[in-house]
Parts: sequence; C-alpha cells; structure tokens
Amino acid sequence: MVIRRTIIVVDDNRVARKTLCDLLASHGWNVQGACNALEMTKTIIENRVDLVILDISLGQSEGLRHARAVREQHDIPVVLISSHCAPLERAQWLEAGVDDYVVKPFDHRELLMRVQRVLNRYVSHSDSKNTISFRHNHIDLASGAVVHNDGRIEKLTSFETTLLKLFLTHADKVLSRDDICSALYGRSWSPYDRSIDIHVARLRRKIETKGEAPTSIRSVRCVGYVLSSDALRGA
Repeated sequence: MVIRRTIIVVDDNRVARKTLCDLLASHGWNVQGACNALEMTKTIIENRVDLVILDISLGQSEGLRHARAVREQHDIPVVLISSHCAPLERAQWLEAGVDDYVVKPFDHRELLMRVQRVLNRYVSHSDSKNTISFRHNHIDLASGAVVHNDGRIEKLTSFETTLLKLFLTHADKVLSRDDICSALYGRSWSPYDRSIDIHVARLRRKIETKGEAPTSIRSVRCVGYVLSSDALRGA
C-alpha cells in the first residue's frame, strides 16, 4: 500500500498558497493550506503531518521562531521559501533547524525535487533501527535520541541523522563539502555556502561529550570532514 504523505503549505498570500497546494496535490501528496502559524499548529495537532513548507514572508523572526517550534516540538521537517538568500540569513535558517530552502523566484521542479528529497531523508530516518555508541554516548538512529554519559538527552533532526549516517557509511574517509552537499542536497557546493559547516557543527555539539574538543568528526583543513572509526563502539 502506498502511503500518501501529508504536507502543510503555510503562506499568508491566498493565491500563492493555493497555487502551491495545487502543484503538490497534482504530484500525489495530500496537501493542506494554512494562512498563519495558528492554523499551521492546529493542523499539525489534528493530523499526521510529514512536512511543512513555510513562506518566510510571514516575517523573518516570526517565521524562524515557528520553524524552530515545528522541528523541536513536533519533529516535522521544514522547507523554507524566501525572497532573500544572504549568507547570514541562510545560517539563521539552518540554526533554526530548517531542512532545506528555496529562493523566489524558483522553478516548480526545483521545489518538487527538494520536497521529495527531504521526505525521503525523513522516512529513511524514521525507519532506521540502528543503535550506535560514540565513546561514552549512545545514539538511537530510529528516534534520533543521543544519550550522554551524564544523563543528558539530545535530539537529532532528520537531517542531522542522515548526515551522521553518511559519515558512518564512509568512516575514516575524508568527505569534501562538495561530497556532502551532493549526497544530501543533490547540488554542488558553493564556496560561499556555509550550510554544511553549520550542520556539522550542530551534529558535533549533540554527539560529542560536553566540554571536550570534538574528536569523532574531525575537520580536514581546506577539504572537509572525516569521522574516525576509533570513536565508535558497538556500531
């Protein structure tokens, strides 16, 4: 049986919202629209939602706050739509937990590709049943829970889990930023794009022991990153 994924489109522009809803519905997804964050939250509570598409024109700070709430409170992936794409803004989006983004004006095929890629990542993450250990910290790849030896519990996003799996698949191999960008985003890396560095930094903070220098995922100057198999126990 094919499961129809449910997507919420959050946009205060009625015409733009309907256009996007119709586009996504025509490709087989179950789509619901919301004109504001209140409607979005109500829909999430009342339905099983697999993805939120959030137009940042709802307000930069407000939009980021809502995106962060969706990721942290409901563990639902978010694709952001914006008419601006400055490096600082991209960094803020990723810090808020946004899984991917598109910039207006965009080709419909690009949006569809990004939506499908994020959904694939999230479903893959949800279906995983592996548990691994990094030194004294244990990670459940099914739930995204990181249990530290001091009892602290962190939660990986679906993107961070997929990034970690990529490193695990290529343990002890240096992955360039272009390798990572191609595998996770399906596009080439730009020297001005800091999204990979931000995601790796967030992943490190969650899986490493607090107060210690990162040892599991090391930076390779001018190249990228490498995960050391020495840090793994019971993988």
